[in-house]
Amino acid sequence: MIKPILLTLAVVFLLSCNNSAKEAKKKSDLIIMTPGGLNDAKLADTLVIYEDVCRSCAYEKSTHFEVVDSNGLVKVSKIETIDNNPPNVDGGSIDKHIYLVPVKTGRTKIKLYKFKDEHPTAEDSIMFKTYDIQIKE
Repeated sequence: MIKPILLTLAVVFLLSCNNSAKEAKKKSDLIIMTPGGLNDAKLADTLVIYEDVCRSCAYEKSTHFEVVDSNGLVKVSKIETIDNNPPNVDGGSIDKHIYLVPVKTGRTKIKLYKFKDEHPTAEDSIMFKTYDIQIKE
């Protein structure tokens, strides 16, 4: 009679230990950024901004992006280029995924500049998107 009770208590104890270990793991999410509203994120998250560039146009190869952070809370980790068009087709668009990682907590505003030429002009610098970000622990 005592053995089944001890065995049941041992199983319950072991299962409860596993659940607390799972909760202690740090969870990381991919946060899709939207301009014009507040984007909430945690330090462990990765932020992504989706942009596109016209395919087979004059500035396809020279388009680049710059991110200006007002408080230095995020940094660009990578920019991926994805072309889902068939190789024998002209036109379409190429996706650009801009990945940002938080480095500190706080609130910041970033400006995303999209330059179509290797040497930006004054007109290029007035075209940008603003993202408001709140980063928590």
